Amino acid sequence: MKHLLLTGLLLASAGTAFAQGARPAVLDVNNYRGDVFPSTQLWRNYFSLTQPQPSGGLEIPKSLVPGQPRLLSSYIAGLWIGGQDTTTRLYVAAETYRQGTIPDRGFWTGPASQAATAGMRDNPAYDSVWSVTRAEINTHRAQYAQPGYVMARTISAWPGHVPGTTPVERLAPFADLNGNNRYEPALGEYPDVPGDQAMFYVCNDMAGNKVPFSPRMEIDIHGLVYAFAGSGPTDPLANTAFVRYTVHNRSTRTYQDLYIGHWTDFDLGNWNDDYMATDRNRRMMYVYNGDIFDEDDSTTVPPTAGYGANPPTQGVMLLSDSVASATYYNNDFSPQGNPSQAIHYYNYLRGRWLNGQLIEYGGDGAAGTNRQPYPWMYDGDPVTGTGWTEAGAGRIPGDRRGVISAGPYTLASGAARVFEIAYVFARGAGGSAAPQLASVAGLQQTADQIQIRYQSGTLAAPRALETAAILTLAPNPATRTATIHAGLPAGLSAATLTLRDALGRTVRTVAVRAATTPLDVRGLAGGLYHATLTAPDGRALARQRLVVTAE
Repeated sequence: MKHLLLTGLLLASAGTAFAQGARPAVLDVNNYRGDVFPSTQLWRNYFSLTQPQPSGGLEIPKSLVPGQPRLLSSYIAGLWIGGQDTTTRLYVAAETYRQGTIPDRGFWTGPASQAATAGMRDNPAYDSVWSVTRAEINTHRAQYAQPGYVMARTISAWPGHVPGTTPVERLAPFADLNGNNRYEPALGEYPDVPGDQAMFYVCNDMAGNKVPFSPRMEIDIHGLVYAFAGSGPTDPLANTAFVRYTVHNRSTRTYQDLYIGHWTDFDLGNWNDDYMATDRNRRMMYVYNGDIFDEDDSTTVPPTAGYGANPPTQGVMLLSDSVASATYYNNDFSPQGNPSQAIHYYNYLRGRWLNGQLIEYGGDGAAGTNRQPYPWMYDGDPVTGTGWTEAGAGRIPGDRRGVISAGPYTLASGAARVFEIAYVFARGAGGSAAPQLASVAGLQQTADQIQIRYQSGTLAAPRALETAAILTLAPNPATRTATIHAGLPAGLSAATLTLRDALGRTVRTVAVRAATTPLDVRGLAGGLYHATLTAPDGRALARQRLVVTAE
């Protein structure tokens, strides 16, 4: 039975080791540092069912010296989504601070198919965020078939699929080299993610009577947070973090007039002196300082560090969609204040106030200057002083929060939609009468560069080995014979497959000149073998593992 155990370990190596993730995981590959939680919560887990401890915040530039004050550009953020079924019944899933006797939460950990059935509960097997680095992926791709290779837990525990599901339910993105929808890193498969660091989680809105008092939508959210190290501190990538939400409709309903939005409570250093703006051409909502100096705030516990001179800017930019609305609201209980019901969240998503009143151009948006519906608040240019800006409207700087959204869409039963954003940060060099506006100008340039790179595809997950050649061995495990399925690079008509045992000894050498070539494994001891496909000049084109079972 030993060979059966070996086979089982190989095929289940994506395994069930979901607990190897972290809660939270920490994004820190570049100038940012921020906590990521498995329920669409970003940067700060203000309230949880088990630990009502505040933590985190989005830190940039991250502190490098113990005891150094932490400079935070955002307090907390998350996903809002809302739409109607064909009878116009409203469904909303959203989160803000998870406050209250029953925390106002819209999401629970795990896919909908594995949702906890007893009340408002997370699924402990998925109550994690899985983080992996580009270096770990590259090492695995290069060495997985080498004798003595020890796989990193970040690779082996990557939650590529839900174990035991038929048909197989896929989760975290991975390179499915044999096309069976199962994540099998022992066969050379790996997390298929962009960035120098990437983090994945999955959550649902299935559990209990969720706040904000809406029927459950029966959706999965696959969250992917990733970032690039950048080539230096001034590289725009070093000051950008990406978030990709994939919304899966697991219900039997079709949702129409569906909006998806990203909510952020911006706190740019001192939280009480901020302005908000929208840049429709750049698909961005951002916050900047209302004056030339960002003071510390000693009224908070612990005290909040301000950015001081040359206050920066922090933006949230849509990458996959144009802006349907960008809405700021007050931290109060007025018609322009905090949402508490499903219709409130939905109205903000579609560019209205809580009571359904249209946002109007000018002033504070509640009593505009020309009575014109206008769901893009403060979309003027603070740098040139043109258009609708908070300063031009005579607004007093303060605490700013809001949501930027896309839509409306139709999301059919079983369909999915990707909603991808970028957090973009910039800080001017100073030397001007209005250094905070120099930072806004820098943010505009940074956002342009990120959009160009994203739209050109240069930020996608890298490809190397698999585009050079394709190698599959089937059946795997094999008893008497296997078939080599090889796709060779253009211009190459022949290659050699070398099969080695666990000690690195060559046990078979086969010339490969066609798409399929037989491989005789009779007489080989049961166990794990390493196959390498090489070009005539000795270049390794592809690698694969093969399990041989004894007759």
